[in-house]
Amino acid sequence: MLALAALSLGRAFAAEIVEPWDDGTTPRRRYEVDEAGRRIGRYVEYHRDGKAVATSANYRDGALDGPYLESYENGRPRLRAAYRAGRREGRLEALEPDGAPLEVAAYVGGRLDGKRQVWRAKRLVATQSWKAGALVTLDGAIAFPRV
Repeated sequence: MLALAALSLGRAFAAEIVEPWDDGTTPRRRYEVDEAGRRIGRYVEYHRDGKAVATSANYRDGALDGPYLESYENGRPRLRAAYRAGRREGRLEALEPDGAPLEVAAYVGGRLDGKRQVWRAKRLVATQSWKAGALVTLDGAIAFPRV
């Protein structure tokens, strides 16, 4: 069951959508759509308790645009990223529940571009260098693509 409410926030038309969990007692997702049915503005997805935010994002014309955050049930960040017109843009951080890093990378136009580091059990296991989505170096060695 979806709850729909028309809003007038300086836009021609916006409707708020609230999708509940299966039991109907707590919200699962909350977002707005424009007259074409595209997501706009803030998007929030909740953990099962209906209070803790699992995902927080922004949409423009149906595409992710702006800060993006996924969180564990304890509220700590799981993934921090940013989007521009539906593509990853800028720094990405994936984190363990205790806050230790899993991955740190840089994106330009939706493709890896720059340094990417990967950790396992709090140990740095790989350092990569990327350019426009192509792997350039892996742990300091020049990467050669397979054909």
